[in-house]
Amino acid sequence: MAFENGADIVTTQGITTLATIREVQKEAHKWGRRAEVDMTGVADPLSRAEQVMQVGVNLVLYHRSIDEETTQGVAWNEKACQTVEELCTMGLDVAVAGGINADIIPMLWGAPLYAVVVGRGITAQDDPACAARAIAEKIRQTWPD
Repeated sequence: MAFENGADIVTTQGITTLATIREVQKEAHKWGRRAEVDMTGVADPLSRAEQVMQVGVNLVLYHRSIDEETTQGVAWNEKACQTVEELCTMGLDVAVAGGINADIIPMLWGAPLYAVVVGRGITAQDDPACAARAIAEKIRQTWPD
């Protein structure tokens, strides 16, 4: 239904069955569109990435959980950024999401990202327009190409 109504990308949770991910990828291929696998909650994103690549997926979302951030103090750190870089090295298109703001962008400079998804880094700010401009500028500085 999503592709029929104009979607370019559909997302499947990485914690679901590989059979489901495979079927979503088949449907995306049929429509000439893309399937993305969201790695939220995946214990070993690198291993799961290898598995989803075997069924044709080439786009993953490394997505930090807001609940883990607010209840467990999980934050963007060197390990998370290294994982993102390793996913990129595997030949995947990699998007990032979850707690992204202007301060996080430079931490990801080594990764050739497909997309940066920002939600509350803009919407939860006192001046959302100013926050959006600051994030856009950091992105231009970090990936000038």
